[in-house]
Amino acid sequence: RSASAASARCQSPRAPPTPRSADKPSSAEARLAAAVATLQSQKSGASQLQKAMAEVAEQLLASSEAVAPKMALLTAAVSERLKQCLLPAVVQDTQVSKALVNLALQLTKSAPLMAQLGEAEGQMLLLSLVEPMAQAIRLTDVANAEMLLSSFNIVTLQVLQNAPRDVVVCAALRLMQERAKQNSQRDFVELLIKCVMKIVKTMRGGAHPPARPMLRQLHELFETLPPPAPASATPREPATPGQAEAAEAAETTSRVREAADVLLQEIVAHHADATAMLGEVVPLKPQPFILRRVLQLQGHVASASPPASPPRAARPAPAPPSSRAAA
Repeated sequence: RSASAASARCQSPRAPPTPRSADKPSSAEARLAAAVATLQSQKSGASQLQKAMAEVAEQLLASSEAVAPKMALLTAAVSERLKQCLLPAVVQDTQVSKALVNLALQLTKSAPLMAQLGEAEGQMLLLSLVEPMAQAIRLTDVANAEMLLSSFNIVTLQVLQNAPRDVVVCAALRLMQERAKQNSQRDFVELLIKCVMKIVKTMRGGAHPPARPMLRQLHELFETLPPPAPASATPREPATPGQAEAAEAAETTSRVREAADVLLQEIVAHHADATAMLGEVVPLKPQPFILRRVLQLQGHVASASPPASPPRAARPAPAPPSSRAAA
């Protein structure tokens, strides 16, 4: 009896198994870090990716605050994989593609997480969503492309709604600045114009994001684009393939300029001190184009040409089916 009692005293009681939901924060953080690293690695296999995305999704569902410290890395990893998601060689992998898009839907639906996006993350995310949609417009014969395009469209709309709007606008303007002169990027630029105009629509409804970053980016865009054609200029029918290509490029840059001008008009209409704000972010000597345009809009100087009208309807071809209208 005494031996059994001594034996009982020597044995430590076994603790009950700790449920996963009650894991210590450090354990959850470690799992999240490992999941993000798996998403970042190009060597990760399909099963590893699915486990990593399930881990991130579970932690997102439990608390978006837990994911916040990894948001920048997570955005970069998801963005990089989204860019490949609609390629014909990848789109066939239905399970991984669906899991990735579902994760993107969860991330962009969280307003607190999206509010943390900076300009770099916003540009990565917008690029990873809009560029694949532009490339996939012609993938009508690829299985699953229709479903993925529809999901990409929803994710893009959530980015426009939940991310800081000045970040989204600046990212779109910067991407248009880089791609406007490339004929191969026309579909991509058209979708970016749609994104900017959706933000303008919210501004007209009373939601006005910080103007200074947008003014700075508008200045850089205007300085990069060729000057607007005189109002009296009569367009000529291109006689050679080279002239036709140049005309298409000119049409695209014109549409970008018009969209940028509509945005500028909205900023000036809401900010009587737009000139002073511009001086805080842009050198005003020698006088840049954007300063002349702001003064015209404020009525301080006469306009040498009629103000730019809202962007014209996108060229009819190639047009995605109505169920695939992007952004």
